[in-house]
Amino acid sequence: MADLLFNFGKFIILENKNGDCYIKDCSNNTFYYKRKFYFSRRNYDITARVIRFGYSDIVFLLLIFLSIYMLIQLMSINYDVPHSNLQACLAFLFLMGNVVFHEIAHISVLRFFGGVSGKIRVSFFLIFPMIKVDTSDVYILSRFRGACVCYSGILINIFICWGVAVFAKELNYLIPPVLFMTLSNLIPLPIIKNDGYNILMNSMILKVNLSRKTNAFIKVLEVAIMVVISIVWLLLLFGYISEM
Repeated sequence: MADLLFNFGKFIILENKNGDCYIKDCSNNTFYYKRKFYFSRRNYDITARVIRFGYSDIVFLLLIFLSIYMLIQLMSINYDVPHSNLQACLAFLFLMGNVVFHEIAHISVLRFFGGVSGKIRVSFFLIFPMIKVDTSDVYILSRFRGACVCYSGILINIFICWGVAVFAKELNYLIPPVLFMTLSNLIPLPIIKNDGYNILMNSMILKVNLSRKTNAFIKVLEVAIMVVISIVWLLLLFGYISEM
């Protein structure tokens, strides 16, 4: 049995195969979760759109497998480091450009699957700046499509880095900061709800209650992981500087 999507103006409801319903109140962009609600059994006069695994899903699945292959290749390369201020500036601009394309990819794939993207926000976790786009509409997509939206930013980063590594080898010093950003983003961190966390929550059986909270131990563990990632970032930065 496939997922069902009901759209009747003010509300959009996704009913999963197991009867769980994700409800979007379009008037205030609020989302609700009702376990085993089976909306289809309560409202027979409302026509549902059946969401099936189609050709576009197959294409995205192939792209995901291709990106994993590319990522493995990228991790096996010995990279150069910038040897001048100009090269360091280019590496920084390349990183910022990948951040922009990362968010554009989230927006584009969400709209491709019929969702509506929200505002792009700049926020901070401790001292760490983060750029995020509101992709709450993944809750009214199928689990696989929701995971594709969450993975799309990482996908475009991998493709861009692989293109540089293959077609502009003399510029491979641009890749390490973006590659590290990509790998660290794959680590599921509920406290900042990064891509790794959202991929996990939108795939398989882990798409659960929207109000679920994280316990104290997990929060401490996440902060520790963020500190380790930050230390590696600093080591990467100082390594770049020392080589210049």
